[in-house]
Amino acid sequence: MHNLKLKGAKNTRDLGLVNSRYKIKEKCLFRSGQLNKISKKSAKKLVNEYNVRTVIDLRIEPEMNKKPNKKIAGIKYVWLPLFKNNLFGISYEKKIPRADTIPDLNDTYTMLVSNDECKHNFGVIINYIAEHDYENGALLFHCTQGKDRTGLLALFILYILGVDLEDIKNDYTYTNVVNYKKSRKYYWLTRILGKQKATDLSQIFLAKGEYFDTAVRVINEKYGGLDKYISDELHVTEETKNKLREKLLNK
Repeated sequence: MHNLKLKGAKNTRDLGLVNSRYKIKEKCLFRSGQLNKISKKSAKKLVNEYNVRTVIDLRIEPEMNKKPNKKIAGIKYVWLPLFKNNLFGISYEKKIPRADTIPDLNDTYTMLVSNDECKHNFGVIINYIAEHDYENGALLFHCTQGKDRTGLLALFILYILGVDLEDIKNDYTYTNVVNYKKSRKYYWLTRILGKQKATDLSQIFLAKGEYFDTAVRVINEKYGGLDKYISDELHVTEETKNKLREKLLNK
C-alpha cells in the first residue's frame, strides 16, 4: 500500500492496491484529500496516468468555498456532501479550530454512522459509485483531509468488495503516514495552550485505529453488523453490491 506521488495531493491512493483476497482492479477507484493545492503537473498525471475522470467532493459548502478544488481539464466534479452543516473535528472551514470546539472523535464517529442524514447520504454516494462507467475513466472521492468521511466511505465500499476488516483498517490508518508531520506541527503551534489541548488539536489530522474500531463496534452493537447496516440502514441493494463487484473486481 502506498500513496500516489502527487504534489499538493499527498493523501491519494488507489483502492486497487489494498490487500484483499479478492483482487480489486487498479486505476478505477481512488480516495484522497481535497485537491485545492494539486500542482499542474500532478493534475495532468491524475488524468493521463491514473485516468481519473470523475471526482466526488464530500465536503460541505463552506469548505468548498474556502478551499475550492483546482479546475482540471478532463475531470468532472460532483458534489455529494455527507452532511450539510459544520462538524468540528471533521470539517475544516477555519485554519486552526479552537481547542474547546474539538470533540472526542470517537463520539463523532458514533454520530457519523448513526445519524439519519449521514446514513442516507452514504447510501446515495455508494449507489453513485456503483453506477459509474469505469470503462470511460476512474473515479476519485475525497473530503478535506481524506480520513474521516472518506475513510468511512472506503470502509463500506471495500467491505462490499470482500476485503477483510483488518486490511480495511490498515488502509484507513495509512493516512497517518502522510499526516504525522502535520499533526506534530499543529501540536507545537498550539503547545502554548497546554499539553492536553495541543494534543487534542493535533489528533484531528490522524486516522487513529480506535476511531475505526468505534465505528465498527457501534454498527455491530446497534445495527447487527456491517451486512445488515449496509443493506438496512444505507439501503444499498444486492443489485448495487453486485454492480460494484462486477465493475471493480478482477474476474
